[in-house]
Amino acid sequence: MSMHEDSTNTNCSEVAMGVEAPSGWQVVSRLSHTFRTPLNHVLGFAEILDSQSFGPLNERQQKYVKKIQAAGRRQLKLLDQLVDIARVRTAELTVEDDEWELKATVEESVKARHPDAEARGVDLIVHMDSPRRVRGDFDRFCHIVDGLVAYGIKRSPPGHPVTVAVEATDARTSPTIFNISVSDAGQPLTPTEQMLFDGGAVYGGGQLGEVEGLGLLHARALTEKLGGSLSWTPGPEQGITTVLTVPFVQPAPGS
Repeated sequence: MSMHEDSTNTNCSEVAMGVEAPSGWQVVSRLSHTFRTPLNHVLGFAEILDSQSFGPLNERQQKYVKKIQAAGRRQLKLLDQLVDIARVRTAELTVEDDEWELKATVEESVKARHPDAEARGVDLIVHMDSPRRVRGDFDRFCHIVDGLVAYGIKRSPPGHPVTVAVEATDARTSPTIFNISVSDAGQPLTPTEQMLFDGGAVYGGGQLGEVEGLGLLHARALTEKLGGSLSWTPGPEQGITTVLTVPFVQPAPGS
């Protein structure tokens, strides 16, 4: 498994590094079906094996099937992120106009990451203002918040908290500007991470893992599509605070 994963990581890195030009992003978008079909077949066969419909599996075989499923889902997630980025770069990604509750949405996104936080020994703390209904792209906002919370958990050492906060900069404006911040206790940013935050090259390799690097790029691309920005500031003693700044229209009460 390790040799296959190393090879896959290298290929994903090379793909991401080679698609800065618009034509490169168009190729990624067009080839998405070609990549997705065999992955779905692998996951489908693994699901059949996992169900043990054709006979029982021993403990070692069950472990291998679980690894196949986890790796397949991981690669599908990376592919989805690449395709989203490609669609943003080629202006093919449309923004939906949904109405939803901001506070509950962020809380659910954080809740979904509790198993990862517990496995790492990290506490998740949420600071929210009052509930607010907003209009915007619900799914893409959830993708961004999920990615930033996962990134904060990955960066923080065991025993340290990751704090998620939401505040409106000025509720009287329309659209209202919201700041969603994720504060961690990790090490200072590497040059590669700074480059991804600051709008540099697509993928720099180095000390940044494949999922985190592509995840940051994905969050940045979706944020820009929503008319917002992604920034970071160093913590007072350690770690960083990642800030998602995004405009949302607040529907009139009773509308």
